[in-house]
Amino acid sequence: MARAQEQSDQPLSWILAELGLTRSVYYDWLSRGKEGGLTDRVVLPRSPLAALPEEIEAAVAYAKARPRDGYRRLAWMMVDEDVVYLSPSTAESWTDMTCSIGGRNQSRARAGGSLRPLTRTRYGILT
Repeated sequence: MARAQEQSDQPLSWILAELGLTRSVYYDWLSRGKEGGLTDRVVLPRSPLAALPEEIEAAVAYAKARPRDGYRRLAWMMVDEDVVYLSPSTAESWTDMTCSIGGRNQSRARAGGSLRPLTRTRYGILT
């Protein structure tokens, strides 16, 4: 702060207002810094909506057991069966990154059960 005051020729109150800090917070940090109490306070922000490691493990195990189902179907099946509650986009990203299952998102099941590659017809419809 002393350096900021020297370089800007502004009072401390103006600098704190620009940073969105109150004087009490600044002086609390200043006193903790002198005591060496700031080094142990590393806080990594985590989104409250982020999937937990246990949820990811459960989703991956569920996806590996059902290699022919797409990520949207998997996401809603996991909700219906009370496995985990992930959005379809979260389920897609984790199952695609961790499951290297042949056939997922690359081919579609026929009525007979055999897999065939996706092909585009002359009208642009995937079959």
